[in-house]
Amino acid sequence: MQHGPRELIYRHRIYDEIIERIKNFNPDITEKECKRIRKSLWLIFDGINSHNGELSENEFKPNTEKTKKDFAEEIMRCHTEPGFDKKIMPATIEGCLMRMCDKIAYIPFDMIDGLNEGIMEKIDGDHRRILMQLGISTEEIDMANSKKSYEGIARRLQVTFLKSVIEKSSKNVIRMDEVTSKLMHELRNANNREIVNLEVLQEDQDIYPTATRILVNQFADIVEQDIGLEELRTLSYNNEPALQDVEKIMARYRGMPDERFVSYMMSTTKEIYEFNEEVVRRTHKASNKAQDISFERKLALKFATEYLSTLNDFEFLSLIEQKGLVTEEQSKSLHRKYKEIGREGLIKESYMQEEWKKIAKAQEASTTKLGEKEDDDLSL
Repeated sequence: MQHGPRELIYRHRIYDEIIERIKNFNPDITEKECKRIRKSLWLIFDGINSHNGELSENEFKPNTEKTKKDFAEEIMRCHTEPGFDKKIMPATIEGCLMRMCDKIAYIPFDMIDGLNEGIMEKIDGDHRRILMQLGISTEEIDMANSKKSYEGIARRLQVTFLKSVIEKSSKNVIRMDEVTSKLMHELRNANNREIVNLEVLQEDQDIYPTATRILVNQFADIVEQDIGLEELRTLSYNNEPALQDVEKIMARYRGMPDERFVSYMMSTTKEIYEFNEEVVRRTHKASNKAQDISFERKLALKFATEYLSTLNDFEFLSLIEQKGLVTEEQSKSLHRKYKEIGREGLIKESYMQEEWKKIAKAQEASTTKLGEKEDDDLSL
């Protein structure tokens, strides 16, 4: 399950859970201290919400003017404005460190995953050049290629990146030196070309979007026709009579492929319901120019799509199999391993989505800008 700040805060009421765990760990803590801690918990989840550094930044400075109200508005805008998540900056230096470390965590291991999965046969070409510039010797690369064991190189890279961050950062900015930063982002770009571009196959594009549309509409029908939006609102407000109907609703779907979705809907809180209403309210008028869809239908669709976003790839594939949205032949094909397809087969079958093309192009462009400006004061 993928739980972002919105789900954790508004559906799972994570602040309450954290305070309860603190009380269990320290029974002597005062209510005053608990309230003080609770007031600052949003800063943790602000770091999570604003950790997405997709471009080639080599430094991050916290937005120290941000308030809890600003943070709540940023969560909302992440769900109503495409690309907004890439524009926000954490409120704390710790959040900036999280944003930098996100890149340090995934870039070396994207390469390793590509090698282990057979998308790349060995470290060569741009990858070899970049690794050597980052201090990995040709002997180490050849040894890793011969043994097919690459994790040691990934760890070495992470140490190199972290060392630069430690040396160049201060209490006011999280920074990596521009040479190391540029090489790290060049490695990411090489991963994009050699690995990430090949992870979406044409068959995925042929099958998954259609299956997704069918599922979203089926789940929206359940919300509107079987549960009822007004009933869901009543339930989310913790109304006692509505709570008594939960078991009746669940009983109708027990043992069926839709049971998990209905269970998810039964966990809807007042905060989640109102959040989704506001998302649809902000986007309804603009998007309704091209198609005549009612506010209520869009709200039902919103609940359906947010559920699907919590499923990982294996859970989604299992669901469309259970619902009969793929043939037996398609199912077998979707279960293929990258190694079974082979690199040549991946190249022939690969499909690059338009949105990904834009992101990859922007990443390449932003990488070339690193090092163009003169380095300013990097003293601690």
